[in-house]
Amino acid sequence: MTRHAKRRRVFFVEEPIFGDAAAPRMIVSEAAAGLRVAAPHLPAGLSAAESVNAQRELLGLLAEAGGNRTHRCRCQPAAGRL
Repeated sequence: MTRHAKRRRVFFVEEPIFGDAAAPRMIVSEAAAGLRVAAPHLPAGLSAAESVNAQRELLGLLAEAGGNRTHRCRCQPAAGRL
């Protein structure tokens, strides 16, 4: 990711954090030059569908803020593999 971040902005989106947030929000911090970590914070008690919709909205806003050079990719951890 850091190699790719030398040429363009890269966002690593973490799993959502559920807590006492009044409304869904995205906290973005810079981990390295060009590499940003985005952490969605969602209110506790959301249903699965509400959680998915809130994350879609937050990701849409993040993509809009990134401008027209935003490239999206999806990475999934290898569950259970070491």
